[in-house]
Amino acid sequence: MDLSRGDSRGHGRASRRPLRAPGLPRGGPLMRQGDFLGDLLASWARVQVRFPRVALLGVLLVTLGAAAGLTQFEIDPDVSSLLPADAPAAELFEATQVGVTAARTLFLSLEAEDLEALMPSLVESLEESPLLIEVVATRSALAAKSTRQSARAPLWWLSVEALAQLEERLSSEGRRAAIAATGELLALDPLLGSQVARNDPLGVRWIFAAATAKSLPSAFDANSSYLMLKGGRRAFVRVTGREHAFNVDFSERLLADLGERCAAVELSAVGGYAIAVEDSRRIRGDLISSLRWSIPLLLLFFLISTRSWLLPHLYLLPTALAVFWTLGYGALLFGPMTPLAISAAAILCGLGVDFSIHYLGRFREHRARSSLSDALEATHRTTARSLCGCWLTSSVAFMALALGSFAGLKSLGLLLALGLTLAMFSTWTTLPLLLRAAPRLPAPGPPGPLPRFFAELARSNRAGLASGALILLALAGWSVCAWRGLSFDADPALLRPTESEVSRSLKSLEDDLGFAPSGVTLLLDSQHSPGKLVDAARELEAQGVVAHSDAARLVRYSSERRERVASFRERTAGWFEGALADLDAAGFQSESLRGGLENLARKLAADPEPERVEGVLLEWRDAEYWRASFHSPHSLRTRAQRENYRNRLQAAVAAPTKIMDPGALGDALGPVLAAELSVSFKAVALLVLLLILASVGRWRAGLIAMAPVVFGLGIVLGGFSLFGWVIHPGNLLAFPLIFGLGVDDGLHMVHRSLSAGADAARSTGVDVWRTSVTTAVGFGSLMTAQSPAIASLGAVVLVGTVACYVTSVVLIPWLMHSNTP
Repeated sequence: MDLSRGDSRGHGRASRRPLRAPGLPRGGPLMRQGDFLGDLLASWARVQVRFPRVALLGVLLVTLGAAAGLTQFEIDPDVSSLLPADAPAAELFEATQVGVTAARTLFLSLEAEDLEALMPSLVESLEESPLLIEVVATRSALAAKSTRQSARAPLWWLSVEALAQLEERLSSEGRRAAIAATGELLALDPLLGSQVARNDPLGVRWIFAAATAKSLPSAFDANSSYLMLKGGRRAFVRVTGREHAFNVDFSERLLADLGERCAAVELSAVGGYAIAVEDSRRIRGDLISSLRWSIPLLLLFFLISTRSWLLPHLYLLPTALAVFWTLGYGALLFGPMTPLAISAAAILCGLGVDFSIHYLGRFREHRARSSLSDALEATHRTTARSLCGCWLTSSVAFMALALGSFAGLKSLGLLLALGLTLAMFSTWTTLPLLLRAAPRLPAPGPPGPLPRFFAELARSNRAGLASGALILLALAGWSVCAWRGLSFDADPALLRPTESEVSRSLKSLEDDLGFAPSGVTLLLDSQHSPGKLVDAARELEAQGVVAHSDAARLVRYSSERRERVASFRERTAGWFEGALADLDAAGFQSESLRGGLENLARKLAADPEPERVEGVLLEWRDAEYWRASFHSPHSLRTRAQRENYRNRLQAAVAAPTKIMDPGALGDALGPVLAAELSVSFKAVALLVLLLILASVGRWRAGLIAMAPVVFGLGIVLGGFSLFGWVIHPGNLLAFPLIFGLGVDDGLHMVHRSLSAGADAARSTGVDVWRTSVTTAVGFGSLMTAQSPAIASLGAVVLVGTVACYVTSVVLIPWLMHSNTP
């Protein structure tokens, strides 16, 4: 039975109306065979028939250009590239340099027996690496910056308790006790005692050293000069690379170099370089996996459904070429691909093959009653409107992503629009060349049980009841969506799996250190005293909310500290002269020890460097802010945890602050994503409707062609709202895709209904079944991706594809039959 023709058997309402003969032009002026687009493509078919070598040469040249572009193909694992650069949260993220610092920093965890003895050689080897600019492996190196600053002006750094100890030491009683202790040391060890007496006759070094030690995490062993954990089997080293972590080649070379230099110990790495390498490998693996599964599964489906070895290759070869061209020219035009670009290949496999399926469906009809050249010309002409309409509407849906400010989604939308253009070009160029070389197409096999069921349903009395059920289901989905709303989250971390080698290493690092390495940066307007941040840090540390903070460095700029230092200097005035007299009284030659006392006097009289020199003030948007970092005991992995943590910080500071939390950047950009999706959807819906009306030529038929879109999106968005699922940059692409897919199905069914009437479900309905299965298979392959956001994209599109297909083959024939005179 030839599915392209249908039979005269009908039931109920469908059988009472005469059917228009297949192929008879119907509709507005845009549907006439003599229209410009049809004539243009018919002329292109004649050129291909007369000069096939020229057409083949053109295909080869395009392929060679794509092959050259593939040599430049790179994947940029920087998930922050998905975010809008001009959003306030993203601008603040850039201004604080939090992302740059994290991307070039790597924490190494070293574990071995007798690690203390191995550390000198390991550190020396790491310092010799040409790929590193800094190696921090000792307690003194970790505290070097704060030590230098506190050594220059210690009064401004010391805690209140340490200041009280220093004041007591400089009193007459304290001076005499310290000088007596120095005399005892001199008697026990004359060499060491004389050195101590010259440099620190009053023994204040211990007060300064204790204050510095408190600035280091308590997890480190105080008896080791290295960053050893208590127990002696594990140590940490912080290294900084010479290049950005998102240079994946450099990151891979760096990790390999570190592995060789630390071969004597068990090594694990946490930080930007480790994340970049892991993301890059996972993304490449997802890309290869999606192609490896989607194309064989599509081939198997076509073999079973067509009962032919030739037709599946005719379907897939133009699509495979289009994917190859898209990746090659996309690399040349758009540069390194974002993590979301891994879905482009599967999307184009699912959508690009639609052109070939519908083209070959029409070609078989024309070939049955005309020569090859006439059949090619007629097929080009009769598919012009439907294929161009599908290409334009789908491309417009994807181009909607380029209207927003999310850079990663912009580039992906442009890449997919390019891919659909190349898929259509491949269909009208490559397929005719293949058909010239192929024998006569085999007769189509019988339809499967599912398309046969829906075709019979569309022609029966039950069509109205089924259509009413579909309409009610769509209304329910949109009602739930309007009632409960949708959740949006732009967090790039959603593109990564929660369980990975890097995440496990990070958890181990947090457990060992007692706090999360990545902290939250608080910005306080410089009009307020920085003491608010210092007091907040102390309060939150006492409550266990904050495990580590560098806010103490701001204490030297507070008005309270200025008053405290002035009071200290006033109360200790005259200590220098008193110390000289005390030394003379104790039998020391005070003049020989004057140098140590003068050095201490200079330190106590010194004031801190200006704020900008110390880097504690940040200039942003014509304002200045005090900055301090606050580290939680563990990484905050959920939005609720991050929001609660930010609220606790804000409440403790008791003044308006700006909070820069790298993990919560997506939380701030979620509303931006929601607003852009809403604007884009409205603009695209209007433009697509106009394109459909231009293609079909009738306003009623144009509105009917939108039915699969309304139903598909209603079901998907209703499910998201009902179950509380989150829309994020990973699955956002599903919605313009479902939009374009629904329009494609609707256009093909409406165009066919205008010429074949109720038989559209039996002829084009089979082609829509095949295109729907190809899309489902293409996206089903994404469900195996390790990246959860990419896997969710596949699942969402799979549900939307099924919804669009059922609407196309059941609701559209019924609506067309009911509204066409």
